[in-house]
Amino acid sequence: MTVIQKRDNKSTGTLLLVFYMLTLASYPEFFFYNPFENPLPAVGALQMVSLIGWICTGIVAPTMLIAGANIADAKRGFLVFALAWPASLIVLHATLLALSGNPFLTYLVQEPFFLFTDIIAPAILFSVWRAARRATSSNQG
Repeated sequence: MTVIQKRDNKSTGTLLLVFYMLTLASYPEFFFYNPFENPLPAVGALQMVSLIGWICTGIVAPTMLIAGANIADAKRGFLVFALAWPASLIVLHATLLALSGNPFLTYLVQEPFFLFTDIIAPAILFSVWRAARRATSSNQG
């Protein structure tokens, strides 16, 4: 990984971290709640996993970029952090659909910036990981 790529990754990580923190500050009720107050224990447990996923994708993965971690050397660890939030959301919304007939996705229409936190930002993190892996494999081969 070149110096320019690391600097670009730091900028990307900073931008993503700031966006996730602004989202958290703007909608604290979306993130700070007791998932076990849910009348369905399975959904409450999945909501807890989702909160952990949000921390991984919104804080840990961007912080790894800011810290200058070599993403290619991090192998699948970075990828797990980067995709924890969207993966947990897929499971949560599929479970809600199966249990209630409603996947509760209207928040994406009502608050479109959640499209960024839920889909676009993880895709950016994935593309950073993929580019780092590709650069490493081309340097080795």
